[in-house]
Amino acid sequence: MKDTEKSALPKTQAQSALQARIEALEARRAPAGAAAPLPKEPLFQDEMQNPAFLRLLRAGVDARTAYDVLHWEETLRQVAKQVEKRVRARVLREAQARSARPLENGTSGRAPASLREPLPSEWSREERDRVGRAALKGRKHTIAN
Repeated sequence: MKDTEKSALPKTQAQSALQARIEALEARRAPAGAAAPLPKEPLFQDEMQNPAFLRLLRAGVDARTAYDVLHWEETLRQVAKQVEKRVRARVLREAQARSARPLENGTSGRAPASLREPLPSEWSREERDRVGRAALKGRKHTIAN
C-alpha cells in the first residue's frame, strides 16, 4: 500500500492493521545471541494512542525500536537505577565480608597473638617451682624460641 492509501483507510482499519503487525512482532522471539530484554516489556497497546509511535510504525520501524526511541530516557533511568542498586549491594557485601574476617596480627591496636613460649624470666613463681620439681625427678625441660 502507498502512504496515500494508508491515510485514506478509516482510522479503525489502520489501527487494526497496526495491531496485527504489533502482535506478530511481539510473538517473535529474540535470537539466541541477542541481548536480554529489559525486565518489564512495554505494553504496545497503550502506545497505540501515541501519534509519534504510530508515525514510526507507519514509516516501517518495528514496534520495539519505536518504543525504545520514544522512551529511551525512561529506559536509561531504569538501567541506571538497576546498576546503582547492584553496586550498592556489592559494596555492602564487601564491607560485611571485610568486617567478618578475623583480624591479622599487627592490624589492630590489640596485642598480636603470641606464638612463643614465655622465657624463664617471664615465668610465674608457680611455674618455676613446677619445672624445678620436675628437674629434680630427672625430667628434662626444653625452652624453644
